[in-house]
Amino acid sequence: MPEHYTDFTSLAGQLDSGCLLLTPNHRTAVQVYEDYGQLLRTNKSPLISPSPDIFPVDIWLSRLYQEMFDGSDTLEALAILDSHQELALWKKVIRDSEAGNPLLNLQNAATQVMEAQRLLIQWQIPLNDLRVFQSRHHDYLDDSSVFLEWAAAYRKFSQDHGLVSFSELLELMLTQLTLNPGLIPKNIILLGFANPPPLYRQLFALLEQHANLQSLHLHRLSPEVCKKSYASTAEEILASAKWSKALLTQNSSVRIGIICNELQQQLPQFKRSFNAIFQPENEGHKAYFFNTGNPLVDDIPLLRQCVKLLQFNQTQLPTLELCSLLRSPLLLAAEQEAQPRAAMEMQLRKNADSQTRSADLRYLLSREERPWHCPLLQEALLSAETLRRQQKKLQSLELWSVFFARQLAIFLQPVDETDSPALMLLGACSEALEELQNLSFIYPAVGMHEALKLFEQTLESQSSKAHRQEAPIQVFSARDAEGLRFTHLWFMGLSDLQWPEKRYSNPFIPLRLQREYEMPDSSPGLVYQGALDSLINIAASTAEEVLLSYPRTDDNGELLPSPLLDKIHSSQTMVHEDNS
Repeated sequence: MPEHYTDFTSLAGQLDSGCLLLTPNHRTAVQVYEDYGQLLRTNKSPLISPSPDIFPVDIWLSRLYQEMFDGSDTLEALAILDSHQELALWKKVIRDSEAGNPLLNLQNAATQVMEAQRLLIQWQIPLNDLRVFQSRHHDYLDDSSVFLEWAAAYRKFSQDHGLVSFSELLELMLTQLTLNPGLIPKNIILLGFANPPPLYRQLFALLEQHANLQSLHLHRLSPEVCKKSYASTAEEILASAKWSKALLTQNSSVRIGIICNELQQQLPQFKRSFNAIFQPENEGHKAYFFNTGNPLVDDIPLLRQCVKLLQFNQTQLPTLELCSLLRSPLLLAAEQEAQPRAAMEMQLRKNADSQTRSADLRYLLSREERPWHCPLLQEALLSAETLRRQQKKLQSLELWSVFFARQLAIFLQPVDETDSPALMLLGACSEALEELQNLSFIYPAVGMHEALKLFEQTLESQSSKAHRQEAPIQVFSARDAEGLRFTHLWFMGLSDLQWPEKRYSNPFIPLRLQREYEMPDSSPGLVYQGALDSLINIAASTAEEVLLSYPRTDDNGELLPSPLLDKIHSSQTMVHEDNS
């Protein structure tokens, strides 16, 4: 199946004729949708047009499975796990195991175990092969043994409850499509698949047998390339902010990408530099967005306060935590009752009790003759308590989710429709509560304390990527930028110690086995080649200008340019910028 390059006009023509287009991920599918819509506007097409068939391959397979199930009396009913549900199931498996007890970071362990399972499925390595490998190479005994234990428990739970992940669904659909080739569309385009894993190659080979299959990449662009160095990373980031501001001032329709492979580490410096350059013009409109991939609670710390407000449901609270809750800016009538709540906190501290009963707090707040009289808060706490008493000791997560939503409506301040940060906070809470409901098949009936803990974990697992804001300037890591197109791009941090970036193989699959199958990041050669391909592909996805830069120094001394910079052709020599 040869690969070819295409421009979007040609691609759009095939989409108009009903061709199915599959992408490797949601990010690329969204980009194609945006480009398709822009082309329709440019061509002044009718406002109402048929929606093109553009899907990430995993989403297409899940939709196809649902269609097959709806029309079949024999196909087994399976619930397809999304990534949040799959991660939640792995957390449960690990937490319920003896080996999971000492883990300090359950989120990170579950993420890596889930990734190990996906790699084994996508590279067609049966668990039994891993057992055999482990028995021959005892240096991998501990990690492999515990992974095999968790994988067995995960598989049993999935089979008992009729669950399947996207990777497992692909294996299933290969069998179903082999038996029912009539389900395969006649014309299919694969867009942007570079070196897919063996399982996907099997799928594409099957599709090619029964469809007119094309493998395409969008046409490589030829931007002007400039290479620069700066005295430090701080200077590099500040220069990128000034550069972005100048471009946006000249043309508001630009699409600017800034790539930093140490974005999480350098995020405070990015915020300082961009806020300084774009204020005060940026107050009413967000010109830039940092795609950190961090938990959303790191970007919106007040989200944790939402969970803490639900601690009012406890019979008694640690007094210091209660004092903190009384000061919460999210709590109903925070400004109106600021002084009496401060007086209430002083009284609680004066009492010097380590714990305070919720009933006692409500009584104290109701005392009209006292300086800590807070009628609005007392009424809210009483309403919340009445609602709590209506709940069963054990109930489904759907019911707990509704309960938490109703209580937050009682505790939280009313939100103005023009208050974007507050609306974003409420939206994140609502999404987390919806995801909590979707975990009912894992936790059939739980108590309030466990439901609250699961709600907190769901909030913690929400990524800021899911709440990505549309802005003309987007700051990414290199991995998140692949598949997107820009008018202008700045790729920074390309020193010899920063690029290729440090990558680590999955700890739950023996490294020797990963190298045997040439899994991603399993050897220095693969890391080097992957970094080079990423640099070339991102540069070739930019229309007008690409700026490649590196800092000449860091805290440890002098830095040199990455040797990969020599692989990117530039008509200009390296420019060494002085301190600004």
